[in-house]
Amino acid sequence: MATVTVGGDDIKLEPFSARKAIRVIRTIEAIAKGVPDVLDEWAAFTRRYEAANVTEIDRATARSRFGPEPLMDEEPVIHNGNALTDGAGNVLTRRTPKLDEQNRPVMGPDPLGHMTEEDWAAAGHKLRMPKSPSNEEKIAAIFPKALDLAEAETLRLLALLAMSNAEVKHAARADIKEALDKRADEMLDAPAEDLLELAVAAGEMVEDQFVSKVKALGERLPNGLRLFGLNPKSQTTTDELSSSESSTTKPTSSTDSPTPTDGTSEPRSTEPVGASSSPSHDG
Repeated sequence: MATVTVGGDDIKLEPFSARKAIRVIRTIEAIAKGVPDVLDEWAAFTRRYEAANVTEIDRATARSRFGPEPLMDEEPVIHNGNALTDGAGNVLTRRTPKLDEQNRPVMGPDPLGHMTEEDWAAAGHKLRMPKSPSNEEKIAAIFPKALDLAEAETLRLLALLAMSNAEVKHAARADIKEALDKRADEMLDAPAEDLLELAVAAGEMVEDQFVSKVKALGERLPNGLRLFGLNPKSQTTTDELSSSESSTTKPTSSTDSPTPTDGTSEPRSTEPVGASSSPSHDG
């Protein structure tokens, strides 16, 4: 049992009763229904941002900035027979240029090699590079819509987590929604970091109470799911066949794209709008 302080009051997070667990699941489902709207706003903002923030560079600059680069060999850094790692446990690697028989660097594909003379002419001999918004900018843009969802359901979920099993049982006999709204209104006076700590602690408890139990049941779990008309074994077989068929028919591409230059981690295409993918005729 964990104890969290919210607004000066100690809240004991006891294992969920079945009644409380069902209510928690229903509240999470209500929140999930609003997620598509938030994601739609996220995507719409990204499109508007990229349409309004476009960098154009001339052909010579594009060729200079996005020319072919040497292929690199990577090997772990070994010390006393062991691979060295960084503070996060990632293996440190040493990168060296790949060389041909004449000891010359082997160059990788040309990122702009697919651009024909017709493509350059259609683009005005300029390369258009839309700038993608950072995650911070996206979050700021969708915050109002996300806040609308949080006010209605997320606070109600936190209020539910803060209630004991006995309080939930008592409220269920009267008006559970009214009780949750009242508790949520009281919690709005608490520091935001307290509510975040409550959510994290509750999530950890759910992990211990449910996820660990599911793992412990192991091969016995399907026997319980069959009571609800589910046959995990058949579903797994179907999923595996579908995955196998997809892996054998899905085409892959080995063509590299120019590296993003706006500081974000999201990949994006830097080729001109409407450019074709015909073989290169550009020298």
